[in-house]
Amino acid sequence: MMSSNSAGHETSMNWALRVVAERRDRGQAGCDEKVSGIFQLAYDEFEGGEMTVEQNKAVVTRFFEELLDNENVGILDDLFTENCVFHRGDLTEPARGIPGVRSIVEKRVQLYRDFRTTIHQIIGEGDLVATRETHKGIHRGQFPTSIGTFDVTGRPIEWTSQVFFRFEDGKIAEMWVARDELGILRYLGIVLEARQ
Repeated sequence: MMSSNSAGHETSMNWALRVVAERRDRGQAGCDEKVSGIFQLAYDEFEGGEMTVEQNKAVVTRFFEELLDNENVGILDDLFTENCVFHRGDLTEPARGIPGVRSIVEKRVQLYRDFRTTIHQIIGEGDLVATRETHKGIHRGQFPTSIGTFDVTGRPIEWTSQVFFRFEDGKIAEMWVARDELGILRYLGIVLEARQ
């Protein structure tokens, strides 16, 4: 998929290709350094746009693998902007700033052990990256929910989620998490417990 950045540069690249093709047809291919330079510049800019998306995807991968799974909070400043915002349906208010994201990660550590994420899909375009993943772990103890707090110590948990990340200058500025909240309650048997 093409980023909005690279889409703007594609016109320049197509123009450079057309000029080079015209020069070639007139027997001037290879003799005009200026045209070759323009082509290289357009190509470099085009590649640069694609590379930005790939770099953003790499940051997202680090978020899941190093931060969430391996609890490496030391990389928070590398991944997030100072005024980042974290949205998730179960939060009454979005978590704001690096301290807010740190609290989300610390809560994850408090709730689960042996936590692992499998990224099934990762797509980038412009300053956005979207992912689809599965999380697995083992509960450590009490699990607070909107319908009460339940002791789920030692129970395995698995859920799917989709996340949108928005980037600024190579760092996550905002993210929206949509996860299967009802599926989590059913998986843990909490919905059944609440009915009894």
